[in-house]
Amino acid sequence: MDWQNEEVHTHYVVPELELTVKVDNLLALTLGGDHHKLIYPYFSETPALSERWARVGLWLMGEALSDFDLTCMEILDVIKGRSFAGSEIYLKGDEGSLFSLRYSAIMELWESLKPEYDL
Repeated sequence: MDWQNEEVHTHYVVPELELTVKVDNLLALTLGGDHHKLIYPYFSETPALSERWARVGLWLMGEALSDFDLTCMEILDVIKGRSFAGSEIYLKGDEGSLFSLRYSAIMELWESLKPEYDL
């Protein structure tokens, strides 16, 4: 099967969180002209990427890259050598809520740290 590199990136706006997520640095391939493979590399040693957060990542990719089917998307934990494919992991419907809760917790931490940095 013939393959070609593809340029895939976007900005996904989440108005209720006043947030724009940049979706970039994907390995994007076109296979045989009409099939796609989008692989997002995860490079952190800790924490290891869990299935729960891989689901959230795949959900976000699916929302941001809605022109592509979720089954062609994958997140690769490069250091651990573990893959989470949209064709194998099924979304449970709580991914948007998990994302919002985690983002809110991060923003609370950021706000609490601002005085330490005179911000």
